[in-house]
Amino acid sequence: FLTPVYHANIHCATGQICVDLLDSEWSPALTVDRVLVALQSLLADPISDSRCWEGDAQMHEILRLCRDDRSAYNRTAREWTQRHA
Repeated sequence: FLTPVYHANIHCATGQICVDLLDSEWSPALTVDRVLVALQSLLADPISDSRCWEGDAQMHEILRLCRDDRSAYNRTAREWTQRHA
């Protein structure tokens, strides 16, 4: 992502997406349809136990908030969307 995104599986500084399908589970046989459905699912329902952000304090805070206080997480995500989109 080029625009900053507040999401547990998208790095807020780099825009890198953390999803196994694009990393360890990648296969040339994957269809565009399958990749897009996986991304749509991830955007709608974040995985709050992501291991992609080892050692990144800011991303760990986003993951913690996603897991422990979903209403505060959603509120912050809406604020980022209004500010950056």
